[in-house]
Amino acid sequence: MTEARLERIEPDPWLASAFLDRANQFAVDGARTGLAVESRQILLHNAVIAACDSVLAITGHEVVGSDGGHQLRLQKVERILGDHGVLFERLDELRATRNQVSYAAAPVLLPEADEAVAAVAALIGLADERVRPHLPDWLTNGEEKPPPEN
Repeated sequence: MTEARLERIEPDPWLASAFLDRANQFAVDGARTGLAVESRQILLHNAVIAACDSVLAITGHEVVGSDGGHQLRLQKVERILGDHGVLFERLDELRATRNQVSYAAAPVLLPEADEAVAAVAALIGLADERVRPHLPDWLTNGEEKPPPEN
């Protein structure tokens, strides 16, 4: 495995928007109570990673390499977005829980999943506030392509 590191890229609103859309999709799926709690945790963690990648893309960063990449994303995004109380601690707990679910077949308690839904929603809200001002109006209005030029 290659140790994860941050690299500078051109800020990319299109990529940021795509990651934000993906974060929302994972979050909606992870909030579904009909799924196994462990599956929800994995989906919610994926939402966190996508939300972090949206903030990184809009600020001109990307994570390269895999070893420690999820932690690095959370740490960098916390520095970018600033102090939000225990939010990033909760998101790091979600990361650790996802590791336990994925690699140790550990069970998850329902309150943990419900708390994770709230933490993920808070992160996505912060990511949206950071990304949306950099997107063209036509994209933020839900259109799939720019309006025709006159």
